[in-house]
Amino acid sequence: MTTVSQLKVTAEDLCAQVDAIYCSNDNLVNLGAAAVSAAAKESKKPFFIGELNSMEYGPTAAVGVDYTEMGQDMAVMAEEIIKTGKIPANPHRPTPVPHIWFDEDAIKSLGGSVPAILPPNSKKYP
Repeated sequence: MTTVSQLKVTAEDLCAQVDAIYCSNDNLVNLGAAAVSAAAKESKKPFFIGELNSMEYGPTAAVGVDYTEMGQDMAVMAEEIIKTGKIPANPHRPTPVPHIWFDEDAIKSLGGSVPAILPPNSKKYP
């Protein structure tokens, strides 16, 4: 599969063989997330994606890093370099904390429910 136009048919075929779909941060799937979401919803299968911004296209949930937070962290590092004039040989930054975004309506439509206690960095989308 090399084009977004092939994605919906591939997702439909996949849904017939699996209980759920998960895709890590893949550019092609991110571009065609709406097609995969549609195929998953038609098959009543959850679709989990590894890129938070793709939630707008209908996945059940997403797990990923917040690129705004990462950008802010990089801005602080850049500011330190500009102020001190020193570029660290191996700049260490903390590993970004993953976030979990979920569509409660989509979960309920699949017969599921959202637990009362959620992990840190979880939020209902939208």
